Amino acid sequence: MDEHRIGLQPITRPVWTPTGHPATRPVEPRYEWLYLYAFVCPESGASQFWLVPEVTKRAYQLVVAAFAASL
Repeated sequence: MDEHRIGLQPITRPVWTPTGHPATRPVEPRYEWLYLYAFVCPESGASQFWLVPEVTKRAYQLVVAAFAASL
């Protein structure tokens, strides 16, 4: 399970804090999201898969246009 999703941070060393104060530290995620677009041509059965770094209307339009041009 991804610790960033549920708000937990693994502690790799002892941490000292005054009694009654929570131990906090800034979060620096070291991952990047990739989204998979999959397209299938119903006539030929050809398929293409695209890894895209964002989910936006513009990115989707570019990927659909590239798939349509490749047919």
